[in-house]
Amino acid sequence: MATKSEALKWLAAGYDITPIQVSFDENGHASKKPFLSYATDKVNKLWVLSNWKKTYAIGLVLSGDDYTVFDFDSMDVLETFKQEHPVIMSGVHEQSVTGRGIHVYFENNEGLTQVIDIIKGLDIKASKNNYVVVNPETDLEEDTELPDELWAFYQSNKTKHGRPHVSTPDTHY
Repeated sequence: MATKSEALKWLAAGYDITPIQVSFDENGHASKKPFLSYATDKVNKLWVLSNWKKTYAIGLVLSGDDYTVFDFDSMDVLETFKQEHPVIMSGVHEQSVTGRGIHVYFENNEGLTQVIDIIKGLDIKASKNNYVVVNPETDLEEDTELPDELWAFYQSNKTKHGRPHVSTPDTHY
């Protein structure tokens, strides 16, 4: 989870964040739920100072034109994907809040939208009004443009295998 100072650091860097409540079931599967309707209820410094709880994780609110996040459910899925698309390693990597998966960040300058299960175990999160739980230590200043190879993967698989998804502010992942 994230401290007030970590949340304030993300705000000061210009990121749109929201508090996320994370709970785990007996099998270690995470349930992530926004505390606020983050599309309309914006978090600012005063809100964080007055309301942030140490049980919150930081949800990075995506605008649809800032980041594309390849959300791998497990290391096995990443390793299999990497064999065919080694360029995935050029993005910013962080371990997911569950500890089992990996997020890979790229600049979303291609207008990608979210696709759930584009292949089994991989979601692409990029839509306006969606979020990804981010590790407070992740440095997104190091992100790179989405490689052409991954853009082509997205284009060829977004309707064939995945489920395009229109996010709403109360959608939970």
